[in-house]
Amino acid sequence: MIIFHALFSKEVSGSERYLASLAQEQIKAGHTVHVLIRRQKQSPNITDYLPEEVILHTLPKRFKKLRLWLLLRCVRPDAIHTHLGKAGRLLGKIKGRTPCVATLHVKYKRKDFKRHDGLICLTAAQQQKLPEKSTAQTTVIPCWVENLREVSPTEIETHRQNWQADDQTLVVGSICRLHPHKGLDTLINAFKAANLTNSQLILAGVGKDEARLQALAAGDARIQFVGYQKDVAPFYHAFDVFVSTSLSETFGLTFLEAMQTGCPLIATATDGAKACLQNQPAALIPVQDVAALADALTTVHKQGRKRAQYNIQNFAPDHCCQQIEAFYKSFKA
Repeated sequence: MIIFHALFSKEVSGSERYLASLAQEQIKAGHTVHVLIRRQKQSPNITDYLPEEVILHTLPKRFKKLRLWLLLRCVRPDAIHTHLGKAGRLLGKIKGRTPCVATLHVKYKRKDFKRHDGLICLTAAQQQKLPEKSTAQTTVIPCWVENLREVSPTEIETHRQNWQADDQTLVVGSICRLHPHKGLDTLINAFKAANLTNSQLILAGVGKDEARLQALAAGDARIQFVGYQKDVAPFYHAFDVFVSTSLSETFGLTFLEAMQTGCPLIATATDGAKACLQNQPAALIPVQDVAALADALTTVHKQGRKRAQYNIQNFAPDHCCQQIEAFYKSFKA
């Protein structure tokens, strides 16, 4: 198949990593993959994650509809796959007769996806919330977890030493964009309220909320901001508990990454967390509940440093990507 993806974001988060991983799996399966992105001026960006075999296109500044219509006429894709609202809105207008599907990385908005033939929901809860008047065919296909690289004990120990953490220190960690909807103020306040002895809080990521969060953490030397990390594998291994405090989460790739490394998990009870962590040994807490999170951190601290065992068989990349391919083909049956 010839598959044409489109995503017009500026940052690197779950949606961008999802697309990069999907493109990689589709190339492995023998498909030709095109990806349309906006011009990337900052680093890191999605091009750092896309496989070399991808045929990359840049969104034109002028005459977008006409030039993209001509591009699609030249490429002649078997399926168009959009990611996030801006790409969905534009490609939906010029798709012609080519099947056009979208992965709903965020909440459904009719203006973005009303012209799509198919919608891929990441959870059953997301599918149930779609408006009845939507005429698109829908399916539920979860995100998947790529195999993180192997990490040596020495590398884990080096990271912990860099954080001033010894063998008895409880390292609490989070990896995400520093954005208000990630709820990291709840994590900082709960960590302070728990007042755990011999503990560190490591926040990995960048974003527009960074200055506010640093001001909130000021004066507590246990709280460290370590910036953007492309190689996250050693972090999950070095963390003693991974915490997600999102106000809302469609799915959450970080859950799967933490689970792969056996890192204990505490997460706010968003739709994404409930879907990923159902029947798993993880603690779910109410959104923006500082006291509940402080209690959960205290419980982990009392239990001591230990790893968890998860079942992630349903999140294998080849299985999920085969389902997406079958969804594309269903529109030509």
